[in-house]
This record gives sequence, C-alpha cells and structure tokens, in this order.
Amino acid sequence: MNALAIIVAGIVFAIIYVLIFNFLGTTSGWLYGAIIGLLHGLGVGAVMMPMMGATHPAIKAGKLEAPGFFGVNAGKMTPMGIVVGHIIFGAVLGGVYFLIA
Repeated sequence: MNALAIIVAGIVFAIIYVLIFNFLGTTSGWLYGAIIGLLHGLGVGAVMMPMMGATHPAIKAGKLEAPGFFGVNAGKMTPMGIVVGHIIFGAVLGGVYFLIA
C-alpha cells in the first residue's frame, strides 16, 4: 500500500468515526474514540487480516505467507499491534475532534 492510499484511508476512517460520534451524541471524544477503535481493530483482525490471503497479489503468488486470523503468522505481537493501534487512532481522533469542534 502506498503512502497516498494510507493517507486517504486514514481520512475516510476519520470521517466515519466523526459520523459515529455525532450519531451517538457523545461529548467524551477520547473514550468513545478508544471504544470505536477497539471495535474497529477487532473487526480488522478477525475479518480483514484473514481475507488478505485471498486478495493480496504477493500472497496469491506465494511470495508472502498469509497473515491469518489477527495476523498471527506475521509475528506474535501483530494482534496486539492491530488492536492497540486502532485504539490509539480512535482516542487521539476523538480527543482532537472534540477540542476543535
């Protein structure tokens, strides 16, 4: 994934998080952001990581090993990195959004 795709995905998910904040009507941005990030990370680990084995061209060509459920084949700390990274993303996004909103 190139840098532009990562930036665009970050912006798209930030917009989705903000829409969820507004739908819930919350004023505790960092807490709700962390909770949404936890759910997002669990979804990514449980659904998207196993799906990469069927969709990623390098994995299909046999050049890379499929990451598997929560990316356990990519290293024993990968599941924690996935979940914690999403929690941090949500908490920071929620905190900053409610500071500027």
